[in-house]
Amino acid sequence: MQTSMCTIDCSPFHDALCELKRRLPTHPRQDLAGFFSVAAQLSVEIPAPLLKRVSDFRQRGNDDGFLHLKGLPIDEDALPPTPSSYPTPVDRPLLDTEAWIALIGMVVGKATGYKENRFGSVFQDVYPALGAHRLTAHNYDTELRFHTEMAYHVQQPDYLVIACARADHEHVAQTRITSVRKIAPMLGERDLHTLRTTPLQWHVDLAFRSDADPDPTTRLFLLTDGDDNLRYDGSLILPHETEEAAEALQAFSTAADQVAATVYLQPGDLVLIDNIRTSHARTPFTPRFDGTDRWLTRIFVRGSSHSIPARHADVVPFQLRAPDQRIRSAALA
Repeated sequence: MQTSMCTIDCSPFHDALCELKRRLPTHPRQDLAGFFSVAAQLSVEIPAPLLKRVSDFRQRGNDDGFLHLKGLPIDEDALPPTPSSYPTPVDRPLLDTEAWIALIGMVVGKATGYKENRFGSVFQDVYPALGAHRLTAHNYDTELRFHTEMAYHVQQPDYLVIACARADHEHVAQTRITSVRKIAPMLGERDLHTLRTTPLQWHVDLAFRSDADPDPTTRLFLLTDGDDNLRYDGSLILPHETEEAAEALQAFSTAADQVAATVYLQPGDLVLIDNIRTSHARTPFTPRFDGTDRWLTRIFVRGSSHSIPARHADVVPFQLRAPDQRIRSAALA
């Protein structure tokens, strides 16, 4: 059942998982809060070995920063064409992948939508789109650089849950995940000191820019909580004005790339990503735009790190984190 520290073979649980899906509401978007409430109730009935692995991950995380579930039930013949636009129709029936991300996601927290992001969608389809900006998940012809989802947002998700309905045709798209628990030990004390004490300037994602505020920015430490909390984005962090910070950021980026794990998502795969301790990336691929392109479904999940309890299928507005203040401490020798 367990092939590595972060991989779980779910094929032995096929029948039990299918029975749980059968008990979920069949049209989730007609009452998302109600759907996720049912999913939360059923999540405690997930087969015990799988439930324990996910629960342990919620409690302690792991050095890799993710769990990779393989062999989840999926009927590829029953899939509709890969989507090509938003919003998703309210009457679209529940997909296998949506059932699994809901059941697994409710073990670690509560699903969250972001008002300005994809019409506030809680369930999100990820697919290639013509003309997509390079900073969006719909981009396909350039690399999505390592990024921690919404690290600049007061209501940053604790987890990202992604399931694969269709892989890319050539099976070349890599999901890469890099964990602070592997990166930090590779850095020298001077670089660690800089990243703990010098806030770096951030832009925000396109969805959270507006006519009223076309370029919100803040300043955040890259490492916090004893080097066990990571805020990183290779595209949104501005080049720093000091040589010391620039060198520390470059050392971090190099280490992040060296220790990253690679997952080739296939139908029936799910990744549960710790969005507090990791950044993730995706390599380019070539779509055909024929209705059979790569298709992922995902949810963002808030867990216990938030002081305000999350509600099922909550949709929260944009709230920019206040800037961290530089820590004035003695320079290292």
